[in-house]
Amino acid sequence: MQKSFEANINFCLINSNGDMRVRTFERGAGMTFSCGTGVSSSVYVARVKQLIEQATVKTVTDGG
Repeated sequence: MQKSFEANINFCLINSNGDMRVRTFERGAGMTFSCGTGVSSSVYVARVKQLIEQATVKTVTDGG
């Protein structure tokens, strides 16, 4: 029996001023307007990987 694994995917763009644009593809729903968990995890990973340095990051999503 094959198992299938599904995941949400976040597409991120970090602007030169440190703002982050995030678009999320959610399994079963497609592209969504906003995803709090996706945005939070995207900022976390960017900080851990030292792609952004500031403590406060402005994030932009299609849903606001």
